Amino acid sequence: MFWCSRFNTTILFDDGSMLAFYTELLLAPENITKYHAYTSPGIYQLSAVIENPVGHFEGNYSIVVQYPVRNLELRVKSPQILPIGSSINTLFNLTFLGLVEPATNASIMTDFKDGTIIIDPFLANDSTPIVFGMWHPYIDAGTYNVSMNVSNLVSWIFLHQVVDVDEKLYEVVLTPALHYVITNTFVDLLVTMLAGTRATCLYESGDGSPTVLIPCSRIAVASVSHQYATVGVYHPSVFANNSVGYVFVYSSIGPIFVQNPVVGFKTVSLTKIAFIGPPYTPTYELTLKFELLFDNRELLPTNASYKVDFGDGYVTSVLDLPPIVKVTNYNGSYDLMLELTHTYIHGGNFSIDITIWNLVSNVTYSDTFDIYEAIANLRVNTFGYDAGVKMTGLGPEMNYFAQENPVWFQASHDKGSHVSYFWIFNDSLSESTDLIDYVLHNYLEPGMYNVQLIASNYIGSATVYPMIHVQRSCKNIAISSDTPRSKNTTFDFPVFPGNIATDACYMIDFKDNSAEPSQYQFFGNLDYCKTVPEWSALLDKTIGHFVAVSSWELEVKRFEFLNQPTTTGLPTTSTVSITTTIKTTTTMTTTTSLATTTSTPSSTMTLATTTDLYGNFTTTTGEPTTSTDPYYNFTSSSIAATTTGTTTSTTDGTTTITTTTLIPTTTVPLSYNSTWNITIQTKYMIPGMYATELKCRNWVSQDQAGWETGVTKGQCWWPYVNVSSANPCKAPMCDEAVPTMRKAYRSEKLIIYSNVTINCTATKIAFFWWRVFKQNLEGENETEVTDLKGADYYSIGARNLILTGNTLEYGLYRFELNVSMNETMGMDRQDSLFLRIVETPLVAKIAGGEYVMRPWGDFLPLEIDGGTFSYDPDMEDPADKTGMEFIWLCRRTCESWPQEFTEDYNVAVSMPPNNCSYSDVTDRGCNKVDMFDSSGTSLKYIADTIL
Repeated sequence: MFWCSRFNTTILFDDGSMLAFYTELLLAPENITKYHAYTSPGIYQLSAVIENPVGHFEGNYSIVVQYPVRNLELRVKSPQILPIGSSINTLFNLTFLGLVEPATNASIMTDFKDGTIIIDPFLANDSTPIVFGMWHPYIDAGTYNVSMNVSNLVSWIFLHQVVDVDEKLYEVVLTPALHYVITNTFVDLLVTMLAGTRATCLYESGDGSPTVLIPCSRIAVASVSHQYATVGVYHPSVFANNSVGYVFVYSSIGPIFVQNPVVGFKTVSLTKIAFIGPPYTPTYELTLKFELLFDNRELLPTNASYKVDFGDGYVTSVLDLPPIVKVTNYNGSYDLMLELTHTYIHGGNFSIDITIWNLVSNVTYSDTFDIYEAIANLRVNTFGYDAGVKMTGLGPEMNYFAQENPVWFQASHDKGSHVSYFWIFNDSLSESTDLIDYVLHNYLEPGMYNVQLIASNYIGSATVYPMIHVQRSCKNIAISSDTPRSKNTTFDFPVFPGNIATDACYMIDFKDNSAEPSQYQFFGNLDYCKTVPEWSALLDKTIGHFVAVSSWELEVKRFEFLNQPTTTGLPTTSTVSITTTIKTTTTMTTTTSLATTTSTPSSTMTLATTTDLYGNFTTTTGEPTTSTDPYYNFTSSSIAATTTGTTTSTTDGTTTITTTTLIPTTTVPLSYNSTWNITIQTKYMIPGMYATELKCRNWVSQDQAGWETGVTKGQCWWPYVNVSSANPCKAPMCDEAVPTMRKAYRSEKLIIYSNVTINCTATKIAFFWWRVFKQNLEGENETEVTDLKGADYYSIGARNLILTGNTLEYGLYRFELNVSMNETMGMDRQDSLFLRIVETPLVAKIAGGEYVMRPWGDFLPLEIDGGTFSYDPDMEDPADKTGMEFIWLCRRTCESWPQEFTEDYNVAVSMPPNNCSYSDVTDRGCNKVDMFDSSGTSLKYIADTIL
C-alpha cells in the first residue's frame, strides 16, 4: 500500500484458517507480507479485507496448491530389432518411485523423435510406486533421442533415453565379381544382405592388404574394388555389424584364384607345302614336325594345360604344360616350349591348333600348311533341295527331281586335295567352285540332262558324267463343269493341267459307280500310269477309254496359244438369239460384267445370261461363273467384257433371248480361253451332289483338286442368296465400331431382309432356314440362339426373318440364311451378316400435365410423379423399374438449366445469366442446397416420386 492508517486486515485462506492484524500507520509505501502453509493440494479462494473508519478494500484470489513432480525414472530397452517391411513396438517405462506424494494433475509429453509427439495424463494416486508403460511403433531404422517432459503448474522434470532401431543382419553374402582372376586385375567384392540396416562392413581381401571399412545395408549393394597383384589362392571375408548384431562371412563362391594368363605363345609348322602318295611317297603316310614357341618377355602361365588338334581329326589328350621351357632363346626372344610330330594319311589344307588354358584364360595358337594329293575315284550324288532340306531323288534310279526346286550336286572322292570343281549342267550353263564340293542348280525346263563334272588340282584332274531327270510338278490343277445338270446327260469336265506336269498320269473319280462309261477316267502318260501300284487295277478295267496325251503336247498347245497375235481395234458387237419354250410370259433385261482375274474371285450373281470360261453361251444360270463355292482349287480367268441380254416372251410360250457383247478396245491376253485344257465327258445316272475328284501324279509330285457336281432330275441351278446387301445401315442406326454395320434397338421388332433368286426348273419350291448366333468377342466363338419366341425361321415362306421386340439380348449377332431347293439334293446356298442389338433409350415422363399449383404455406404436399409413365422399353414388363435411378432437377422459371452436367448430373458448367428480378447470387434453384450459382440439383431419389 502507498498510504493508510489505523486499518484492520483480515485474510481468509479457505482452508479453515484465517489471519487478522491491525496496523497503526504506514510510514512509507511498503509491502505487507504474510505466509501460510497449505497442507493439501487444491484450489483455494483466498479473500483479503482491509478497512478503517474511512475506507474499505476487499480482494479475492484463487490459489492453486499442487504436489510437485518428483521421484521419476524413464527406462527403455535398446537396441530394438526391426522386422523387414514392418514396425517394432517399443515399450517406454516411466516409473514413479513413490515415497512422496504423487504430482497433482501432471501430464506427460513424449517426443519419440520420429515426428510423433503424444501427451498423456500422469495418473498416480498415492505414494505407492507405479510404472507407466507407453508403446510406440518405429517403422524406420535409426537412433532416436527420445525426450519426456512430466510437468504440472508448480514443477517439471525432463527425462530422455536413446533408442537404436535396426534390422537384424540376415543372409549376408560376400560375392567376388570374379572367381578366377588375372594378376594385377581389380576385382569387385560385393556384399548383399536379405536384412540389415545401418551396418558397417569390414573387408579383408585375404592377400594381406589393409582392411577396408564402409557402410552397408540391404538397401544397396556394398562394393570394394581390390587389385590382386600376386599369384595365389585367397579367401576374402567381411565382418558386418550394426546395433543389433554382427555376422562374419567368407566368399560365397569359395577362394579367389589369381593366375598369370596364357600369352606369348606361337605355333610353327616346319613344313608349309608337302605331297603325299605315289610318286611322292611310297605310301599314303607323311610325318611332319611342329614347334610351340614362347615369348620370354612374358610370364609363363600358372598351372596351364594344353591339347593339340592336328587338323585331320586327331586330337591329343589333355596334358600339363611344362613349368619351364625346353630351350631358352631358341629363336631370338622366343624360347622352345614343345616339339611335336604327327603322321598324315591324306592330303588337304590343314591347320594345327594348340589350345592352352588355365583358370583365367584359354587361347588357341594355330599355323596352316598344305599337303597335296592326287584325285582318285571321283563320283557325284544328287539330291532335291526344298526349303533348306536335302531330299533323296525319286524314280526307279533315284534321279528324278522337281523342276520347281534346285538340284543339289554333291561331289566326293576317295583321294584328292585342293580340288577345284567345274560343273557343266547340259542346259548351256556352267559353274566353277574352289574347294567347295557341292553346287545348287535350277533347271528352267524339264528334261533329261547329262551333267559333266571336271575336278582338278595341282597334280591332275578327273571327270564324271551323272545323268538326271527333271520333271515339272503337278501343281495348280483344276477341274470344273457347267453344273448342275440333269441326270443321263453328258457332263463336260474341262481339266486345267495347271503347271503341266511332266509325263504325268491323271485320274478322275466321278464318285458315281453308275456313271458312264465308268466311275474312273485316266488320261495322260500311259507308261507312267502303269507304274502307280494303287491305280493299276482301276487302270486295267478302264484301259478301253484311256486318253493318251503327253505333257509335250500340252506345252506346245499352250505355247502356240500364248504366243499367237492379239487384235487391237474398234469395239465390236456380237448378237446371239436363242429361242426356248417356257411356261410363263415375262420380259427381263439384265447387264452382266465379267472381270479378268488370276486370284480367287468374289461370288458375283449373274441373273440372266453369261459367257462362261470356255466361250459357251448359258441362259439364266443364277450362279456366278467366278463363284468360290463349287470348287476346291480353281483359278478363273475371263476376258473383261460386258454382255447385255434381253428376254422377250410371246403369247405362244416362245421366248427369244438376245445378247449383245461389247469387246474392249484394248489388247488383252488370250489365256482366259485355256485352249490347252483336256475335256473329259461322262454321264451321271443318279441325282445328287458329287465331290468329283481329280488327281495328278508323276515321279516327283502329286496334286489333287475337286469340283462339287450337282446332278438334278431336271435343269436346276444354285439359288442366289444375299442378306448382307439387303440390310444396309441407315443413320442413325449405324454401328459406332463398324460404321457399315446395322444396329437395332432391343425393344423394336427386327426384320432381317434377304435378296434371293430361284433359278431351277426341276422344282420351284425352296426352303428358307434362318439361324442366329451370338458372338463371344472375348472367346472369339459364337453360340446359337435357339429360342426365337415363335419366329418363322424354317419354311418355304420365311424369306425374311421377323423377330418380335425383346427377343435377343444385347450384343453382336450373326444371322445366317440357307436356301435349299426341295427334292434336289445338295442344291443350296447360304449367306450371313452381322448386326448389333443395343439398348433402347429410356422413356422419361412426368404425370399430371405441365403445371401444378399450390398456395404458399399449403399443408397439402406437392407430389410430382415421374414413375407412372417412365419406363425402360427393353423390359418386357413396363411396370418393372429394376435398376432405374430417378434424378430430379429443379429451377425457377426465370432461370435456365446449367449448360453442362457431369455423368451423375452434378453441375459442371454454371447456368447462363437469368431473368430473375432479385439480385441475391446465393438464391438460386429450388432447394438452395448446393450454394452454387446454378439451378439447384435436388436430392437424388431412388424413388420415382418426390414430395
